[in-house]
Amino acid sequence: MLIAKNISYSIRNKSILRDVDLTLETGEFKAIVGPNGAGKSSLLKIITGENKSYKGKVHYHGKMLNAFKINEISKVRAVLPQESQVNFPFTVSEIVEMGRSTFRDKKSQLDKIVKAVMQNTNITHLRDRSYHSLSGGEKQKVQLTRVMAQMWGSSNLSRFIFLDEPTASLDMAQQHQMMGLAKKLSKNNIGVLAVIHDLNLAIQYADNIVFMRQGEVICQGKVKDIMRKENIETTFSHEVTVTFDQVNKVPYVIPKINRPEAKNNVVRNLNYESYEQINNY
Repeated sequence: MLIAKNISYSIRNKSILRDVDLTLETGEFKAIVGPNGAGKSSLLKIITGENKSYKGKVHYHGKMLNAFKINEISKVRAVLPQESQVNFPFTVSEIVEMGRSTFRDKKSQLDKIVKAVMQNTNITHLRDRSYHSLSGGEKQKVQLTRVMAQMWGSSNLSRFIFLDEPTASLDMAQQHQMMGLAKKLSKNNIGVLAVIHDLNLAIQYADNIVFMRQGEVICQGKVKDIMRKENIETTFSHEVTVTFDQVNKVPYVIPKINRPEAKNNVVRNLNYESYEQINNY
């Protein structure tokens, strides 16, 4: 289990995070949501070890994060940042191989792992393409494949993957492909923690959701328990209607439209079921 306890972080006397507690189990897909400036990405950087200037404690399997050596922590957690800069003309397969850079795989084993993860993310046909020739969505899938390669295979310790806005700049189909792959990872006994801007996307794929605002956790819990109008409006400072998606059998959030002709937040010509049905899905 990953445990982050009493995490606080400030920049030039400005508080970014205040006494944040968070846990992540293997096999769990947890999403962090909240407005811009809530501290979501800052929290992720602390939990993954990128930022060491914080107060509080982060444990992986009961061991303090700062007690891990680089090659040790790389076998426990992998990170997909918001942006992945690649300055050299690597091929797709070479990018994926980078996920194994701290491992001592034999060439035959490395090839086997790269082939397997590419098949899992359906990018085998891109294997020999230049990374720079890919679309934004294809690059994200390649980077996620690299992350999968890092966590591939058996381990004596439970493993975790961290995704910072993995669907940013992706179209609708690519967003769902990315989230579907993340969900698949969690089903393989890997803990997945993702910062997600699209609240409905988080609802559709996450097991549990953490609401953050101004550096604090507003509330957290299972989707069906926490997806309440008052929680969302407190977090995002915006009026919403929470209804029920009959197709996907999950809550669905409809934000109020801020335009002069929108009156009384009335949603017309939509045959949605009542908010109370959320408790029955």
